[in-house]
Amino acid sequence: MNTMDSSLNMRKIALLILSAAFVFTSCQRDGTKVTPYELTEDDKGFGTDHALMEFVNDDVEAIADIAMYDNAATFNGCTPYITHDTNLNRLVINFGAECKDNNDVIRSGKIIVDYTLPYWDSGSVRTIRFDDYYYQGMRLTGYKQIENRGYNNAGRLYHSIIVGDTLHLGSNLGYISYNSERNRVWLNGFNTLGNVQDDTYELTGSGSIKRGNGAHADFNILTELLVSTSCKYIMAGELQLIPLNGYARVINYGEGDCDDDATLDLNGNMFDIKLSE
Repeated sequence: MNTMDSSLNMRKIALLILSAAFVFTSCQRDGTKVTPYELTEDDKGFGTDHALMEFVNDDVEAIADIAMYDNAATFNGCTPYITHDTNLNRLVINFGAECKDNNDVIRSGKIIVDYTLPYWDSGSVRTIRFDDYYYQGMRLTGYKQIENRGYNNAGRLYHSIIVGDTLHLGSNLGYISYNSERNRVWLNGFNTLGNVQDDTYELTGSGSIKRGNGAHADFNILTELLVSTSCKYIMAGELQLIPLNGYARVINYGEGDCDDDATLDLNGNMFDIKLSE
């Protein structure tokens, strides 16, 4: 055998050894079910930030509704200064420098509501904006446009809502940017407008969210989200998150309990997550 033939044979043997090693490694990975999908901080962070924005938004809407109903309203021990200009169709809720409620929630600044038709009439559109408004030390800017759509086929009051909000987190944590178009069906609390704690809604729709670290995702509500002003977590439903780069995630919030437990489906891989972390 000449030198060239010997060299070719050695190369063939080396390739066979590498191929065998690759097959063995692949079998080992399949056998131990090693998955290439691992949770990142954003996987649960998107769900946490989305729930926070929903809660802060629903809190603002509930306050506006109650203030319209009662110009001397007290919100769980916090009594803002409320003015209602019926000539301008404008409602201003002023929490001053600090207004702490019985749950140690601190609000400050102003919520301003402008509306078209009488506030509770079908077809009335109200726009909510903010003047140096803070919730728990986080500044909320932007706007909300809410249209009263009357009653659906099930006899429940519902609204269409367009949101373009930014929540400034403070302490160099950046901000959450939130845009959405949703329908909100009122399940409980409409008949007790003086009580901010018993409002419960179902939400459908879509939008986008940008986290404090710059991560961005679009979202779609796959199954109606159950939210309540008495719970800071989403209580039920499914939310699909689609990051700019990566697989779609689906967060399942459970069956109606007020807790921070949820499951996340990442390309068929299921994880239990805590939304408070």
